[in-house]
Amino acid sequence: MSRSWIRIAACLLAFAPAHGRAADCTLAEIARRAQLAAAAATSAGQDQSRKLAAEAQRVTPPAEAMLNVAPDAQLSDRGKARLANIKLQMTYWRLHQHYIAEARAIESEIALAAEAARLLQSGATVKESDQKHVDVVHFLRQNFPDPKTTLATMDAAPTCDLPHVLNALEHAAADALNAIPIREQSARIQALARKHGLDMSKSAWGNSQAWLDAIPSPEERRKAKEDLTSILRARLTVALINDLQNLRTVYDFSLKKLTVFESELSRLVRERAVERVGEAWSGYIAAAPPDEKKLNALLDFMQSGNKSADPRATDARAP
Repeated sequence: MSRSWIRIAACLLAFAPAHGRAADCTLAEIARRAQLAAAAATSAGQDQSRKLAAEAQRVTPPAEAMLNVAPDAQLSDRGKARLANIKLQMTYWRLHQHYIAEARAIESEIALAAEAARLLQSGATVKESDQKHVDVVHFLRQNFPDPKTTLATMDAAPTCDLPHVLNALEHAAADALNAIPIREQSARIQALARKHGLDMSKSAWGNSQAWLDAIPSPEERRKAKEDLTSILRARLTVALINDLQNLRTVYDFSLKKLTVFESELSRLVRERAVERVGEAWSGYIAAAPPDEKKLNALLDFMQSGNKSADPRATDARAP
């Protein structure tokens, strides 16, 4: 997050204290459930396709019935229409369940990215397996440094879902932030800097130890170190709040993408033009503002390496 410690003090009042809130579920549990839901959606699409394929097989005459006539050509007009409808239903189920699975997989990735944001705040060592999710957090920090969103009201009877967990974590971080007496600490640091003529530029804060070493009094140096540690904790907490709000935006954007695909797919099935699926989202992104183009690129990155093969890559319209 690209803001100086002096700016942090000005933003604290934006987060009102709240009490009595607790989440009964974890990010790890949300990620696990979303992964299971993604697998279940894919499996449901495959099961339905198998059932429809079996129905199509029953409708289609055996190849040996008339060896010199293609099986489809042996059907009556009514039979041909029924077979065409079955194939259309197969395409619908494959694509619809694929998009649901894709959305749930993204939900899992967002939950894991939120956990990575908490790792960054705590200063814990990032494992290699967490690096992709840390990259997501860094991308959001670079491209959306100031989300400019507010904390949503907590539900009285929360459900264990991703929006609630993200919101609960934001509120907990805001409560922790309000517990830090940063105005007093900032005032003491500035008074000390004026007293000893210390550099208060942003570059000087890159090496806080050198800044502390320039304070001649051991007692003043000890107290300044405590204040600096507290200020750093506040900076990290503000960064976490921004991370969580950005991830909430990513989640909302992923739902928008799913809605566009589902609406388009339903329309194209009615029009019997499923080969055009995906055009609506491509058109939307082509005309979208720069921020949404970045979010779309992020969704593609989050899906990389863990998404099932796109049904459109094969002939999904054949039984």
